[in-house]
Amino acid sequence: MPAVRKLLWIAVLAALFLPLLPEPPLHSGPYLQEMSATAVTVAKIDAAPRARGVRVTSEDGGFRHEIQAKEARRRHALRVEGLRPGTRYRYELLDAQGRAGETGEFRTFATSDAAKVRFGVLGDSGGLPWWVWVARMPLFWPVARFDLLPVDAEPGAIGARLAREELDLLVHVGDVIYPHGENRHYRTGWFRPFGATLRRTPCVAVLGNHDLGNREGLDDSHPFLANFVQPRNALTRDERMWSFAHGPVRFVGVDWNRGPIGPDHPALLYLESELARAEEPWVLVFAHYPILSASRQGDRGDLKQHVLPRLRALGVDLLFVGHDHVYQRFGDPGELVQVGTGGGGKSVYEIRGHPEVRVTAPLFHYCVVEVDGPALTLRAITKDGWQLDQLVVDKARLAAEGRLKLDPARARDRRIQALLQR
Repeated sequence: MPAVRKLLWIAVLAALFLPLLPEPPLHSGPYLQEMSATAVTVAKIDAAPRARGVRVTSEDGGFRHEIQAKEARRRHALRVEGLRPGTRYRYELLDAQGRAGETGEFRTFATSDAAKVRFGVLGDSGGLPWWVWVARMPLFWPVARFDLLPVDAEPGAIGARLAREELDLLVHVGDVIYPHGENRHYRTGWFRPFGATLRRTPCVAVLGNHDLGNREGLDDSHPFLANFVQPRNALTRDERMWSFAHGPVRFVGVDWNRGPIGPDHPALLYLESELARAEEPWVLVFAHYPILSASRQGDRGDLKQHVLPRLRALGVDLLFVGHDHVYQRFGDPGELVQVGTGGGGKSVYEIRGHPEVRVTAPLFHYCVVEVDGPALTLRAITKDGWQLDQLVVDKARLAAEGRLKLDPARARDRRIQALLQR
């Protein structure tokens, strides 16, 4: 009997360390998606199917709109329209009985070129703590299921600092979740460390290689496309690429994953189409892969040959990229500036040098960009809160120095001229 009892104890203890249970279900707090000047999507993922609605009210009480809860489901994307540009609103999630639960606030995008715009950019943030790999073991499942274990330290620190920023928008330049962009890891790698920001700041993202599964020949972008609700583009009819305006700024996101990039690549065709009709005074492009790099990946030849000349010819002000886990900046005011911001929390790479690089730093960081009329200020901020770089692009100064040529026949140049005359 003692031997049998001993074997039973061994079996019980062994069972505690076997992956016997299902993955803890993905769930999130409320998060804002697909913002515009007149609409917003309030999203949420529940651990089990629930009926959800939303109530939106303006600060002055002049607007109140309610979407009633209907069928029970786990994923909710509640679209509220008829809002006013540049206006602050409060939202409340509702249950099946119409009772209010989780709340948040947001401000719609502006339509005026005089509006100030402030947004954040980060990339390669999706580091995971060790315990996600043992979350199916009975010993760890309960604490993993109820979020009692900590997130990875670096994304957690970046997320905590971002939550203290007052941002109109957050842009992610890819690799949201490592190592394979799996749906089961979005809670720990994205919704928890960045949840406080996502509750009140809309976020858009471009696909990184790890968001595709990061396996050779595989495109498993399913989790990314399910967890982000983004504008669909007319060219490829999906959410991999997007374009929208907020006040004086045009934001364009492209997918360079399915390379190599040639003249007929969908990403280049989409980029050219959007940039050709962009009329906003500031035009910014977001992608995952850098064209130039002073770190591990190095320069990418197809992008240098086919994309870089088009970005310059079409008047792009800044290109934001990730992929290399460092901060790096190429270019000066008055020309195309490429900002590499891949230090969002996964790891940091070494610096290898580049003859054209202006600033490099192998540090965890994010960027904050402020646009005020003809001036744009970019600041790169470390996870500890100190500023590692600042760039000011002042179109009034560039015009005074003769480095900004404006054509009154172009709508975009007329809008820039109007800013200069304010």
